[in-house]
Amino acid sequence: MIRGPFIRPWVAALVCIAAFLGSVDPARAANSTWSLNNTGTFSVVGNWNAGVPGASAGTTNTDLATFQRSVITTSRTVVFDASTNLGGVLFDNNSAGANVFSLTGTAGGAATSGTLTLSSGWLIANSGTGTGSGANLIDVATLLMGSGTVRNDFGSSVFNLGVSAGSSANVITTGSNLGAIDLVLSGSSTGSNLQAMRINQAVGTTLRLVKDGPGFWQLNGPSSGASGLTGGFLMRSGAVSIGRSSGASLGTGPVVIGDADSPAGDLRMAFGSSVTMSNNVTIAASPAANVIIERGGGSGGGTLSGTVTLARDLTLRQGTAATQTLALSAASLVTGAGNLIIGGTFASPGAINLQGRVNMTGTLSNQSTNATGVVTVSGTIGSNVTGLVQNSLRSRMVLQSANTYAGPTVIRSGTLALDVNGGFASSPSIIVGDAGSSGAVLDLTAKTGTFSLGAGQTVGGIGTVNIGAGKTVSSVGIWAPGNSIGSNTVTGNLTLSGTSLFELGTPGSSTTSPGSSDFTSVSEGLILGGNLTLLDNAGANSQGSYGAGSYRLFTAPTLTGTFATVTAPAGATTTRVAMVYTAGTASGQGVFANVYNLAAANTISGTIDFGTVLAGTPLSHSVSIVNTAPAGSFTENLDAAFGALAGNATTNSGSVSLLAAGGTSAAMSVGLDSAVAGGKSGSVQVDFASNGDGTSGLGVLSLAAQTVSLTGTVLDPASPSWTSGSASAASLLIDLGEHNQSIGTFGQGFSIWNLVQTAGYTANLDLLTITSGTANSAAITTDLATFAGLASGSSNGFNASLALDTAGIFTNTYTLAFRSSSGGTQFNDTPQDLTLTVTGAVIVPEPGAIALAGLGIAGAGWSAWRRRRVINRR
Repeated sequence: MIRGPFIRPWVAALVCIAAFLGSVDPARAANSTWSLNNTGTFSVVGNWNAGVPGASAGTTNTDLATFQRSVITTSRTVVFDASTNLGGVLFDNNSAGANVFSLTGTAGGAATSGTLTLSSGWLIANSGTGTGSGANLIDVATLLMGSGTVRNDFGSSVFNLGVSAGSSANVITTGSNLGAIDLVLSGSSTGSNLQAMRINQAVGTTLRLVKDGPGFWQLNGPSSGASGLTGGFLMRSGAVSIGRSSGASLGTGPVVIGDADSPAGDLRMAFGSSVTMSNNVTIAASPAANVIIERGGGSGGGTLSGTVTLARDLTLRQGTAATQTLALSAASLVTGAGNLIIGGTFASPGAINLQGRVNMTGTLSNQSTNATGVVTVSGTIGSNVTGLVQNSLRSRMVLQSANTYAGPTVIRSGTLALDVNGGFASSPSIIVGDAGSSGAVLDLTAKTGTFSLGAGQTVGGIGTVNIGAGKTVSSVGIWAPGNSIGSNTVTGNLTLSGTSLFELGTPGSSTTSPGSSDFTSVSEGLILGGNLTLLDNAGANSQGSYGAGSYRLFTAPTLTGTFATVTAPAGATTTRVAMVYTAGTASGQGVFANVYNLAAANTISGTIDFGTVLAGTPLSHSVSIVNTAPAGSFTENLDAAFGALAGNATTNSGSVSLLAAGGTSAAMSVGLDSAVAGGKSGSVQVDFASNGDGTSGLGVLSLAAQTVSLTGTVLDPASPSWTSGSASAASLLIDLGEHNQSIGTFGQGFSIWNLVQTAGYTANLDLLTITSGTANSAAITTDLATFAGLASGSSNGFNASLALDTAGIFTNTYTLAFRSSSGGTQFNDTPQDLTLTVTGAVIVPEPGAIALAGLGIAGAGWSAWRRRRVINRR
């Protein structure tokens, strides 16, 4: 038996256990499913298969209350009659049908419920695989929650949380002092999932809405109350529609679309009827997603009035209703780095209106290619914007302000219109229709009088600039129609005072059959001024290359003025351009650039070598001049004339005028002065010009001159002489003396000299013929023989002989004929003849002398031998 102090702890424990068991609500249970195929009361134990789920109010609980369509065959209302705490509510839609569950705090029109508390981590979900739909409703007197998730994975079932349709009394309220908590909207359903939700923050709690999962959620009710939603909104995936009813909003916190956890795919927010969202919106750099803010269903207009900060591209889209407008209010600002894109399909007169300032670093573009509405930019497009693109064939973009963006303006398709105060004065290029586009229009009809394009602006493209009848487009900058080769149109008048830039392709054969080139058609008057610069298409896009022929640049019913200067394409040094100005639009009328080939001379530069001639020989050489330019009506003629002379050069005759292409002229000759012997050289400049008379009409244009070098050698004639003195000795008498008759001969030597006339420049001497007398020729002989090439100052030696065997007095005369020569070539001159006379006598000796005959004969032989040696030494 236990006694004393040992019994006291057990008694105390039993008392505590009894007290705890007495405090347990016998009607409460764990997770439980509604088992009644009828309307019923939440707190009735028999309505649940495992008892009433949840716990008494104020206690954290994780129980899940489930409503299954497999149990309940029609729409039912569950009356929430007492305060409770749940971990969540599950609507399990596993069967077909439009069943609607209503968990409501009213019965017979009278409020009955207490507080439904959803602890942190709670879940309200539509789930299942059936096809049923309906507006499931949780509408209790007070819905108090911490962090939790509303999830829908079923069809188009709808949650009405916080207030029933048409009511504005009830709200969802957070628990107090919970810090930062999230209400997560999740699931995969694309129906209208969440309606009439009203949220209020309790003191000490900041609530943020988070959209997660691929599904679509529709938020209809506003965030209301003095401490309304301030935690903002985070869009991770899927789509959300804001406010099908008037006044819906996301509270005052920041709105962030996309974050590091956002998956690829569209991130979309849609505005309902007449909704203004003043939150600041950040388009975060989420991976591989398309960020879209669009106008949803219903009528009226959705407006963003806060700052929109881009860290990636944002697309604005209008919906399908005819009266819808999606607007950025006048107070809004688009900033950051990314492109702002107008996209989607919207119907006229639906519109997008950008009233605030657009100043992000990126382009603003209208890409709504299947639309008939209007994109109105009434705010200013700021200097950070890198360009403007209109790329909607049916949707107009209208600029109403004096914008300051400094990037290009490109109208790819459709119409970009400037309102009466609209402008793009800082845009350096305005391309109205780029490559491959169609139907591009710059609409300036709202302007009055004249619209001027500035000095720093280039207008190009293949579209239409429309200012309307009686008004004028004025370009002080660059007017450059086409894309490679192409044409544009001006509806109204056009005045050009800057630079007109035209690209030329394949030339035409005449003004009635012009070639391919950039071209502008003006519907009214064209006033030309400034400068024209031509470019070579250089074979791009199979449109040919610049060449001689005709190109039409403009047509206009009336035409005033001309271009001050015309510049041919860079490198086009063999052509020049003649402008033809004819008002009109018919064939052969307009402004034409007729390109003419310049005349071209053959190469005559070099050296003409006249060779070696005798002084006084006339030296003349014909210079063949050829116009080598391509033949045709678009080639100018060639002029040629002699210019400056140098050295010993002379000009003998001639000039060439209007030599047609392919023609040859020999009318010009050059020469050297040969009056005095010596080495001769000189040069003659030949000046050329392309003459447009009869072709381009452009007059005479000097071409590159050429220089002809001349060289030659002039020699004095050879000067034959019997002596080496300074004067020529034309005759020579050789007296061989008187000799006794004996056996043998007696001889004497002599020389023929070529005297020096001009040192180094005297011709060689050739002995052509020797004419000998016939008398006594047998007794007197010489070894004279013809020769060639005897240089000046040199001589050839010969010998004259008298035969002693026959007595008598003997004489013979020789006549020598010469020519001058050089290098083996004889000149056709006649130097003086030389005459040689040889005499001698042979007598019969006295008898006393016979004895001496042998000695005489011997002496004669010795004497003859001695003379030969002397002659040979000479």
